[in-house]
Amino acid sequence: MEKPVVETLFDNENLSLMIADDWFVYGHLSRAQDGEGVAVLVYKMGADGLVSHMLGRYEVNPAHADGMMITSITGGIDHGMTPEQAVEQELLEEAGIDIKNQRGWTMQSLGTCMPSKFLDMKYHLFSLDCTNMSAALDDAKAVGDGTRGEQGAYCKWDYPHVVVGCKCPLVALMAMRAGLLNKI
Repeated sequence: MEKPVVETLFDNENLSLMIADDWFVYGHLSRAQDGEGVAVLVYKMGADGLVSHMLGRYEVNPAHADGMMITSITGGIDHGMTPEQAVEQELLEEAGIDIKNQRGWTMQSLGTCMPSKFLDMKYHLFSLDCTNMSAALDDAKAVGDGTRGEQGAYCKWDYPHVVVGCKCPLVALMAMRAGLLNKI
C-alpha cells in the first residue's frame, strides 16, 4: 500500500485538519509530540472494596453541548516529555492535583488507544488510585493552561456511575482497563 498524499486544510495551535488522498479528512493534535496525548482516570476506593468516588472533569465542549459536561482529564504530550510527566502536568492543570508533592497514590498504565478513526492521535491511558492521598485533594483547584477551553472548567468528586456514564468514551475505557467496572 502506498503512503497517502496528505495536505493540511486548517491549522491552529491545538489542532490541524488533514486530508489524505483527497477524500479522508482527519484531525491531528498539533501541539502534542507526534500527535500523542494522555488521559487519566482518578478514583478513591471505599473501605468496602468498591470505588467510592471518581474525579469528574467538567468543561464546555462546543462540539457536543451548550453547557458543562463530564469529560476525561486529557492533554497532549509536550515535546521532550514522557507520558507519565504529561499526566503529572495535566493533573496539576486540570484538577489542581500536584502528585509530585503527595504520597499514597498508585498510578497504573492502561495501555494506549486511538479514540477515533477521524483522529490520527494516540492516547496513553492511566488510572490514579488516590485512596490514601491527603484530604487536601478535596480542596484542589485547577490552574488551567491558559487556553480558552480551560476557562470555567473544573474537576469535582462524583459518584462512579455518574462519571463512568458520561459521554466521553475514554472514561469508560479507562475504568474497564483498570478493572473498576465490577467495583462500582
